[in-house]
Amino acid sequence: SNSLSIIGTSVEIDRVCFYEKQIDKNDSSKIVLHSEWKSVLVKDVEDDLVPKSLFLSQIETAAKRLASRLPYEAIFADLDEDNPLKMFMGQKGVKSIMIVPVFVNDQFHGILNFKDCQDERRWSPDEQSLFKSFANSIASAIERNETANAILDSNKQLKLFKGLIK
Repeated sequence: SNSLSIIGTSVEIDRVCFYEKQIDKNDSSKIVLHSEWKSVLVKDVEDDLVPKSLFLSQIETAAKRLASRLPYEAIFADLDEDNPLKMFMGQKGVKSIMIVPVFVNDQFHGILNFKDCQDERRWSPDEQSLFKSFANSIASAIERNETANAILDSNKQLKLFKGLIK
């Protein structure tokens, strides 16, 4: 969460959210809020501003780009009224959004969601590059954690195996 704060503050945006992919009991892919940072300008806004989970089918236009490892950006005033992104976020005061995919071990793992509630903003190439680098850093951290957990599990299995052959 501290890293979300650093990037949100440095780029002067209002919210940064990290969502992770999950498969529900009906085999539908959804993304679930993992962590969030809010600027002081939006601290008092109700928590329903940020959906806790979304089915990828609800953000189909964005999901297609994200699956291709491409970011999705929008100014909500420009979105069609029937666009699910407008229904989920635009009506809650978000004026601009940038969504960047996070891939772990070449598999879609989640998204980083950067929101500006003050301005209808076109994200600069430098901001987009920063957001992509941040997504890659998160993916690398998750991969390192998964590798460390796999090593710990292997060590446990090895100790059990050694105990059986004594």
